[in-house]
Amino acid sequence: MPQERMAALMKRSIAVSLFLLWPALAHSQALPDGQQFTTDYKFVEVKEVKKVEWKASAAAGFTLAAGNANVLTLSGGANASRNDGKNLIALDLSGVYALVTVPSLIDRDTTGAPCAAMSMMNGCNGLVDRGEEVGSESKTTAGFLLFKGRYDRFFSTNNAGFLSAFTGLDIPASKKAIAGGQIGYSRVLVKSPLHEIKAEVGADLTYNNYVLADAAVGQTNLFLASARLFLGYALSLGETTQFTAKAESLINLNRATIVERLAAPADATRVNANFALTTKIWQRLSFRFGFGLRYDNCPAPNPNLKFAAYSAGVLAPAAGGNPASGLLTDVSCSKQEAAIAAGDSGATVTDLSIYRVKYNQKLDMLTEANLVFNFL
Repeated sequence: MPQERMAALMKRSIAVSLFLLWPALAHSQALPDGQQFTTDYKFVEVKEVKKVEWKASAAAGFTLAAGNANVLTLSGGANASRNDGKNLIALDLSGVYALVTVPSLIDRDTTGAPCAAMSMMNGCNGLVDRGEEVGSESKTTAGFLLFKGRYDRFFSTNNAGFLSAFTGLDIPASKKAIAGGQIGYSRVLVKSPLHEIKAEVGADLTYNNYVLADAAVGQTNLFLASARLFLGYALSLGETTQFTAKAESLINLNRATIVERLAAPADATRVNANFALTTKIWQRLSFRFGFGLRYDNCPAPNPNLKFAAYSAGVLAPAAGGNPASGLLTDVSCSKQEAAIAAGDSGATVTDLSIYRVKYNQKLDMLTEANLVFNFL
């Protein structure tokens, strides 16, 4: 499929989701971006246009299960663009939300009042022994929203400059607010009827505001200034099928504290990758299969669980006007586990056990299979 036709297909389509699998090998920091967010770079090239081109598309998905399984899932997105041949402005909105409701124990004493935590007296036993002790608990398993705007200025057929901004949230990854921007240079390295390779270099500034567990202490705000490297490849298989592979690396340049842990320059590196195969199956209808990865080398703590405190030599939280101190504030995050395992600063076996489970996983994966309808 020619590149112009594929770009039109991807920008002017409604996607009807067949399935959406979000097996977070864990919840990580990410999306995504700059990001933590998934890179959705479109293979747009400079071309002569006789008039300003406007394009827009939207997608939405909804799943509701009730009964033994109580699951609500919402997903969707929209985009719009304006291209006058030299200037391209694109806006994108995407989001995923999933809520799962499961039965839960409401342990009550002999008077019917809820039991205190860990209490085993006056009828409190941690077991369901009457109907009023069964309740429900809702958990958000996916809560991601991202709005992005990007401006490309084409200087020649193979060269362009870009400027972008983004804002959103990712609750399972501990981020209740995300904002930032990017600036850089884009160049076509290879262009043929079969292959296209593009590269970008630039800078990224990302702000995160973190969700903390109840009674947890740490830095809730984070600014990361990063170098950005991007590489994208498109393979056109005839006129009806295209394969794309895209990867973005964000290498932090500044030292920062991610909630409670120190991240030295290049230690909070994030990598986002996406692979997709799109093929036309009938007139305006196409099928797309995509697989995405989001990696964060220094994720935030999991806010859904309460963890025991570290030994004072490993981490003494800020208190009484004094800053936080200990191994986690002196040793960068990629070396912390080894230092705790070696017993540095009085670290114990318990500290090591807590450390290995306290933080969100480094890798997230997203697998998608969509029917795509080209309505324009």
